[in-house]
Amino acid sequence: ENLRESVGSAPVAYVMPRGVGPTEWTEDERKRIHIRRRFMLLGQTQDGMRVYDVRRALQALEAVDGSGKRDVEGRGDAAFWALYASLFEPKIRQLRLIDLPVANREAPDLLNVSRFVRMPHVALLAADRVQQLILTGRPTNDPDWGVFRKHTKPSVVSTP
Repeated sequence: ENLRESVGSAPVAYVMPRGVGPTEWTEDERKRIHIRRRFMLLGQTQDGMRVYDVRRALQALEAVDGSGKRDVEGRGDAAFWALYASLFEPKIRQLRLIDLPVANREAPDLLNVSRFVRMPHVALLAADRVQQLILTGRPTNDPDWGVFRKHTKPSVVSTP
């Protein structure tokens, strides 16, 4: 409803990657853990594939209407998927991330990501790729986010 108010009459597409919403694999927590582990044994994570699903949805929208740059919004885990998808998709005008996990340990699983990069660094990379990055929800008082606040450009908006 907030998204509908902010875009007015512009077309809106809702993306539900695999295992979310109507494609949810199971409601049983034990089975969810089993599925999560099976993906990792295959060398991938379900959240890595969800990032891929977001990318493919953006590419499909571009193929259908070719209208150029898009606004992308995600909340919670979806904010994480949108953030990582924005690193690979060039046609994102505005990236609105609501309740983005503050640290990798709170975020969805991506294999070996914590060894090389922290969440504020990924946000900095995304800020360089999109015209406007909006972070809302969770406070970024974590010391790791100091580098983000220090190096962000004016098109980055962070609100509590």
